[in-house]
Amino acid sequence: MPPCRYGFLQSNLNAKRWKTRVELFEFLESARLLLDITPLRRINLDEICHEIGLSKHHFVRLFHEAFGQPPLAYATTRALERAAKSLLVTQKSVGDIAFETGFADSTTFGRAFLRAYSQTPTQYRRSGKNSLSPICES
Repeated sequence: MPPCRYGFLQSNLNAKRWKTRVELFEFLESARLLLDITPLRRINLDEICHEIGLSKHHFVRLFHEAFGQPPLAYATTRALERAAKSLLVTQKSVGDIAFETGFADSTTFGRAFLRAYSQTPTQYRRSGKNSLSPICES
């Protein structure tokens, strides 16, 4: 196989031709970048699939092969990571952070956060503030 700027992820896509693998990965990478910046409530897999020219089933399967998670699980993880950072570096309310990251309400956000981080958003904020260095707080 020729060297590729996409590294080891290329080998995860089951395509016979190298060029096909590269093209698929480029489509998937653009979808991944879109999922990184889109709030959860605005994600529409049908639109993404239409945009990149793959069926929904095929897209979900290939995305999972390339990145280790289905697209919506990936988007939820990224939203929770953004929320965790906001909890530590801002004074915004938990409800505001939930809304900004795309959760339907603070209860749904709280449950998802608890599953991912084994503590509530408020507990996470309190425990993280104690461990932040003064340099990180600015």
